[in-house]
Amino acid sequence: MRRLREDGTDLWATDIDDAWPLLNALFYIAPARLGGVVLAYLAEEMVPSTDGAKSERELIASAARIDGEGAIAWKTRVSAPGNSTHAGRLVALPHDKFMVIGVQWPTFGPRERYSVSAWLVDSDGTLLGETNVYPRLGHYFLALGATAAPDGAVLITGYLNDYHGTSATPLMINDAETWETDGFIMKLDRWGNFEWMRLFGDPGLGSDALWTVVASPDGRITATGLLDGETGTIVHNWIVRTDFWGRTCGMRLGVCADMAWQDCEDGNPCTVNWCDPDAGCTHPPLPDGSPCGEGLTCQGAVCK
Repeated sequence: MRRLREDGTDLWATDIDDAWPLLNALFYIAPARLGGVVLAYLAEEMVPSTDGAKSERELIASAARIDGEGAIAWKTRVSAPGNSTHAGRLVALPHDKFMVIGVQWPTFGPRERYSVSAWLVDSDGTLLGETNVYPRLGHYFLALGATAAPDGAVLITGYLNDYHGTSATPLMINDAETWETDGFIMKLDRWGNFEWMRLFGDPGLGSDALWTVVASPDGRITATGLLDGETGTIVHNWIVRTDFWGRTCGMRLGVCADMAWQDCEDGNPCTVNWCDPDAGCTHPPLPDGSPCGEGLTCQGAVCK
């Protein structure tokens, strides 16, 4: 990692020596309030195989903070050892916290499922919590984009594969006739609790994906990606615009059409701020045990 002067010469250079050494390995950065940047990346670790015959590569989602002088202030491995992991995006949140978004997958097997994972890290590199959103068996998430929502939460985009075949390693083969892929928008609150998810795309087999997402101050969401209605057809550029609750103009908005996200904000971290097209603002409670603060959890919709 390098910081450049105005003339393009190096001010400093820092090596992340445990990063996965692959040309297409990606790094994601966000500015840190204390100076420098926070970095999300895949760390590589070689471990003995179960039979002891050889070492195997494990990829671990990790975060690091590089200060303004190029020194590594801290490193944190956020996913558990032994999990192959795709590190997605990094989102800076209020109160100097960061959410690392990725995907974890288990040992390959028929009809396995890959979860969307979110790891909350504070400015000192302490891992505060982990969220896993599991699809049903045979579904595979890939998180491609993430951004902060105006209420301090996180919006995630990507695609969800529905695999209809029986291969033990479905992601390693190309049998498009057994795949259906839809783009998704998912919302997690600032502590990583799941709030809602919606799927977008043409029905039937095809590869639809949402790659990037932004949110306006009033809460409206815009995501872009690629739309392939049926496998083998022309791929189209794709823009999806929704309200704060993931509804497009083609959906029934009801009373929510005139509601701003602030109208449904109740200030309780143990409820979801939702808008029902008929009832208006509702506040369903989060499950007991959901994180709502450092060392605090929800109990009966009360943070304590």
